[in-house]
Amino acid sequence: MVDRERILARLDDLDVCGLLVSGLRLGIPGEEDDLFERLARAGVLSGATVQTLRRMKGLRNLLVHEYGRVDNQIVFETIRDRLGDFDACEREILEFLRRQ
Repeated sequence: MVDRERILARLDDLDVCGLLVSGLRLGIPGEEDDLFERLARAGVLSGATVQTLRRMKGLRNLLVHEYGRVDNQIVFETIRDRLGDFDACEREILEFLRRQ
């Protein structure tokens, strides 16, 4: 899988946040960042993970909507250094679901 596709596949994890907010009946978020805040208040995500998801959401929006303007160095550094951040997000979500 090419790097862009690899990042987009992991960034689909962001959509899981919307499904969780809906499934847990945490209300209707005003904007996408509100999804993360609602999950933090419900004890699903930590504050650190919320901050990470906000950054990743910004990268996803650049890749999806403005691919020609993406700095390849930033994409490379994200692949190399930050994709593991999604592992923490997934762990927190799975731990929350196991407690339910």
